[in-house]
Amino acid sequence: MIRKNIIILLLFFSCKNEDRKNNNNFNDLNQILVDARNSPSTDMALEKLKIAKKITNSLPSDTIKSFFNRKISCEYYNFNILDDYYNLTKENIEFSKKINDTLFIGKLYYDLGDYFFEKNINDSSFYYYHKALKSISNNNNEKVRTQFNIAKLLLNENQLIECEVQLFKTISSAEKRKDFRLLYECYSILGGVQNGLKNFDEALLSYKTSQTYLDKISNDQQYSILLSENYNNTATVYVSMKNYQRAIELYLEGLNKGDIRKDSPKVYAILIDNLAYAKLQNETLQNPNSFFEALKIRDSLDNKLGIIISNQRIGEYYLQQKDSLMAISYFSKAYNLAKQIRSFRDQLALLKLKKQVDPKNAAKFQDTYINISDSMLTAERTTRNKFAKIEFETEHIQQEKKVLTKKMNFILLFATLSFLLLGLVYVLYRQKVKYTVLFLEKEQQKSNEEVYNLLLTQQQQIEQGKAFEKKRVSTELHDGVISKLFGIRIHLERLIFLEKKIDVEKVESYLGKLNELENEIRIISHKLSDDAAFTNQSFILIVQNYLSDFGEDNGIKTELHCTSSVKWESINSAQKMNLFRIIQESLTNIRKYAQAKNVLLSFDIQNDAFKFLISDDGIGFDVLKNKNGIGLKNIHFRLEYLKGNLIITSDDNGTRVEGNFPIALLIN
Repeated sequence: MIRKNIIILLLFFSCKNEDRKNNNNFNDLNQILVDARNSPSTDMALEKLKIAKKITNSLPSDTIKSFFNRKISCEYYNFNILDDYYNLTKENIEFSKKINDTLFIGKLYYDLGDYFFEKNINDSSFYYYHKALKSISNNNNEKVRTQFNIAKLLLNENQLIECEVQLFKTISSAEKRKDFRLLYECYSILGGVQNGLKNFDEALLSYKTSQTYLDKISNDQQYSILLSENYNNTATVYVSMKNYQRAIELYLEGLNKGDIRKDSPKVYAILIDNLAYAKLQNETLQNPNSFFEALKIRDSLDNKLGIIISNQRIGEYYLQQKDSLMAISYFSKAYNLAKQIRSFRDQLALLKLKKQVDPKNAAKFQDTYINISDSMLTAERTTRNKFAKIEFETEHIQQEKKVLTKKMNFILLFATLSFLLLGLVYVLYRQKVKYTVLFLEKEQQKSNEEVYNLLLTQQQQIEQGKAFEKKRVSTELHDGVISKLFGIRIHLERLIFLEKKIDVEKVESYLGKLNELENEIRIISHKLSDDAAFTNQSFILIVQNYLSDFGEDNGIKTELHCTSSVKWESINSAQKMNLFRIIQESLTNIRKYAQAKNVLLSFDIQNDAFKFLISDDGIGFDVLKNKNGIGLKNIHFRLEYLKGNLIITSDDNGTRVEGNFPIALLIN
């Protein structure tokens, strides 16, 4: 929402001279913030942030002010200038309340939670984190981080089971977002929880899992620091297991990852302090120099919890060296600071150690121990009640949101079901239309086959009529004309022998001509009789006529070759019909695309299979590119129906369509 408002403002004022000045301010602010972040010292960064704050105050809109103020406050936090960070965050909240920007207010509550977390004021931190959860959207990164920080708070308050439950919630959210950095941190804290519960194997497994996620962010600028942290955490478990040698090895590995002393003095101090303590417990520590170095670093960082630990361990070193005065001195320093920051657990641990050093005052220390223990239990109970109350208030708000969400889900479900129902009706309608089209196509195919059969029957009837007429003419010629001519020839021969005065040469000439006429008529009669036998040649005549018409209509020379092995009576009507349709489709393609001058059609029978070839001398086509054409699909379909095979080849010299299918009868 904030970003959207900023963009609208920038677009609205971009045409005005005043806005040019504002745009320059924005650019200057961003550059100053970058310079501050890269400053070599805190003092230089603070000066640049003061300049940025002055420019921000001159901006015309509270929304823009709030946006840049949060960026400035984040830089205060990064440089550990926490008081300025807190004051600026409170100022930002007032700005956001004026414009009722609840989403941005949620982020600022998150910032306040961070402030109190750093100050170890856990109840206030918990309060603001839960206020942030009410305002921050579910998909926001701050919300997942807030859940994680609440888990850390619970760990600090020694509420280990509650911390574990909160961590699993955070892990679930982080896995959905694939936030590997947060998953690393979650499993690191989970390892600490398991270590606190004495579940050492589970703790080691958690740190191993955190290492897996750490390997996925090896490009992170803090990778070497995080790696050192993980080695330190794992080693701490081995210290709890009293496997000090393995702990020492891991602490040393952590110190060897990058320049940890320069990159993170805080982590470096932890590592050298823990390493020295592990050696102390292993009785291999030669001097306490590492303890003092860690104490010096922690003192410069004002890390009070770290200072307590360093003083306690230096005291334990002197206790092991039997130097009671030095031991009690450092234990007292640690105890006073723990009392100052109300760290009950540290106070109890130090009282136990002081009892070992000063047995004379053991009874006094024991009374104090009991009082502190009671105070700690009361404080933990109070904190737990506070946390529970805050959670209850948050849950109440969440329940109200759930009711609204259920209503929205019901509306969404109703809309979805309506959409699905409409979709189903549409699909059924489309299926019905498709079925109707297929039914009509099937009926059309059936009608085409019937028409073809009628044409074939008609042609056969015509051929039968022709054959009958030829037979009749042949019979008439043979039985009538030839008989009469034979009678005339007999009479003429008789005249020659009976009438001596007749011109014999002339009569013989006539007789010769009559004989020739008789032979010619006999030849015609036999030929007509033989032609009548080819009544099954009607299909080839249909093809001839179609091919002839095709050639005349398109100016293409056509040839038809049919070998003597083809017996058309062996091919059924369905095969003839599909063959004719293949010829039609092929010639149609030649007419449309081939630009051919010559077309050859040939039929043959080999190995009980009918074979045909349709070739042209056209320009050819790309068989692979055009294999999905409707015409070619139809040809393939008809050959599949006839259980035959089809081969189509084409190049610049023309196209060949070759096919074959098994015939209905075997031919000798």
